[in-house]
Amino acid sequence: MMRTATCFCVYLIATSSICQNLDRGIVEYEHGNLSESIRLLSLSIKNIKNKEELSKAYTYRGAANGMSGDFVIAKTDLLMAINIDPMNNLPYYYMGKIYLLNDSILCAIDYFDKAIGLNDSDDKSYDNRAIAKAKMNKFEAAIMDEDCAIKICQTNPQYYMNRGYIYFKMNNFNLAIADYNMSISINPSAKCYANRGQVYQALKDHEAAILDYSNALKMNSNNSDVILLRAQEYLLVGNNKAACIDFSDTTLSNNSLAKYYFAK
Repeated sequence: MMRTATCFCVYLIATSSICQNLDRGIVEYEHGNLSESIRLLSLSIKNIKNKEELSKAYTYRGAANGMSGDFVIAKTDLLMAINIDPMNNLPYYYMGKIYLLNDSILCAIDYFDKAIGLNDSDDKSYDNRAIAKAKMNKFEAAIMDEDCAIKICQTNPQYYMNRGYIYFKMNNFNLAIADYNMSISINPSAKCYANRGQVYQALKDHEAAILDYSNALKMNSNNSDVILLRAQEYLLVGNNKAACIDFSDTTLSNNSLAKYYFAK
């Protein structure tokens, strides 16, 4: 009886350790600690017996490898996850992400289609399929996908920012600004301020553009592209002193456009 109880306790400890490695591996992935995520998920894969958990471990290890730039191993892991549990939408989504990162747009869309076919509440797949379609200049179709993503998750600032960018590419500046406003109201980001600044720049609202570029630089002072855009706007409003300060930033020392303005 004692021996049976001891064996059972050992089994519970081993099972708990496997689950911890899986859960911790996913958490590390979500926090961007890719190497540690891969290590923990590899440990869990060696011992997992449950089909769904094994598919999940391969899925997240594939995603982590993909984000690390190891696309061959990533695809191998994700295909393994699909073979183990073909009804799980998650590995299809991550496979689509990997193809999107590699600019294999048609393959990316095909996998996002499969993910959505398995789970029509998969807001991330709608959002990424919208990005893929926008890369093909299929803006109306991209807007429809982004609408779906927002309908499913109305509090994700990234979706509004992405839809705002698509509207910007369509020259629909009012709707672009409305979406950027919504994204900023949920969670301000340097990228969204910079994107909205470019809309104001296109509308020749130079003061509004400068304000947005300045807000972007408060959050990320090292973005040389935004510094350059603000410098150009300063020139257009006649603030040459501020423009020179931006152009003289060391991050722009090799920029040909900066040198052009210095030469004038």
